[in-house]
Amino acid sequence: RRLARLARAGSCSRRLGASGHVVVRSGHGRSSRVRHVQRRAARGAALGAVAVAAVLGLGVGLLSAVGRLFEQWWLRTPAFAVVEFFRAIPLVVMIFFLFYAAPQAGLKLGVFWSLVVSLTLSNGSVLGEVFRAGMLSVPRGPPAAAHAVGLRKKQVMRAVPLPQQVPPHLLTCVRPLLFLLQAPH
Repeated sequence: RRLARLARAGSCSRRLGASGHVVVRSGHGRSSRVRHVQRRAARGAALGAVAVAAVLGLGVGLLSAVGRLFEQWWLRTPAFAVVEFFRAIPLVVMIFFLFYAAPQAGLKLGVFWSLVVSLTLSNGSVLGEVFRAGMLSVPRGPPAAAHAVGLRKKQVMRAVPLPQQVPPHLLTCVRPLLFLLQAPH
């Protein structure tokens, strides 16, 4: 009520404070801060969406990287298509498509899940390429030694390239996750 009264007084100016408050200054030097609960709730929902999308994006990235490294064409081709398709679509277009166009096709996602799915697919495709490059950067010696010992391809992929690629590519994996923090704001 006080905010409306000051706004009607005619001699007041409004500005958005750095902490998300509306600061109203009247001609008499009085100021009052009104907290925006909706803005705080929106920040919390955006950070929750980022947290969920980061975890799911890591899983999607790892699955797509492993899928692209398989020798069978029927596993490699869908992983390739998914990664290249979602890397090519801008994030904003994907968010708008999932929120506005997908309900027309019968897929009704809310605001939160539209944001989570689009951030997951976008971030997962970028992380998939990072993981794949990391796995291909491992020298051929250790996997060949593991094959010589008698390990199968699945065991070799899990035991040799994954642990060796984590330390050198950790910073490269952090960059897409930082992009997630910037994206919803």
